[in-house]
Amino acid sequence: MLLTFVAQESRGVVGSPIRKKEYTTRLLPDGYIAIIDSEHKQVHSLPPVGALVWELCDGKHTIGEIADEISQMVEVVRQRNFVQEVSDLVTILTDRGLVKSVDDKESLAVDS
Repeated sequence: MLLTFVAQESRGVVGSPIRKKEYTTRLLPDGYIAIIDSEHKQVHSLPPVGALVWELCDGKHTIGEIADEISQMVEVVRQRNFVQEVSDLVTILTDRGLVKSVDDKESLAVDS
């Protein structure tokens, strides 16, 4: 699995995922990123491709668009399951409270 994450239960993300603002991120020397949740004293780490997914969770990209953009960035042959892997990772990030779903542009403006 390209992203090295497995979703135990995928409930899917509707709309476009957006990072929650209350988290700090740090780029690590190995290309991973650390997502720091100071309130709950937790650190989540993502591998380099997962870090790209995190950056594209901006409320403007759908899961399919994130998968397309990453497959172009890292010059991978788009596999049938790559969109599912991105979806699984976003589901995990959503389940952990790190991202939320934006259903449309109006919601994005209200949440900003």
